[in-house]
Amino acid sequence: MCIRDRDGTEKEVKPDEKTKQIIYTISNKKEDTEIYFRKKAESNNDDGKPQYLEDAEFELLYKANDQSKSTNVKDADGNNLVVKSDTNGIFKFTNLKNGTYQVKETKAPTGYIKRTEPVYTFKVKDNKIYNNDDTEIEDNSEDKPIDIENKKATFPLTGGNGVFTGLSLIHI
Repeated sequence: MCIRDRDGTEKEVKPDEKTKQIIYTISNKKEDTEIYFRKKAESNNDDGKPQYLEDAEFELLYKANDQSKSTNVKDADGNNLVVKSDTNGIFKFTNLKNGTYQVKETKAPTGYIKRTEPVYTFKVKDNKIYNNDDTEIEDNSEDKPIDIENKKATFPLTGGNGVFTGLSLIHI
């Protein structure tokens, strides 16, 4: 007798010589769909290497295929799920079910501007992840994350042109 594995390969199964029984154990394992991201600065360090950003916080919005509105993914306590980038800028979302997701930044690292629009949109279908244009995302891992960039916050110089213009208007 032959059985076919999940990947389609056939395996021959023979009965035990003494008992004449065939014992075959089948295990079901839930596949965990996950996606990795890396938060980095828009510009590199002075040495030309990427600058990865720690302590950025993100929420995940979910929309099932039959829904018109996205809702926040909840944690085990019923609160909005929040993940934080580590010292290498890495963060991930796990246990993803079929549907469309948006990654929303809720806190930017110190000295950087928080992005107001969703930073990334992706889809999950049958434990595979797709870009918003339906191309499959392959080889996504902690070593090959999707990069999300942030701009540094810039502030006007004290006594710059803004102050001069203001004094000119007062004089008139």
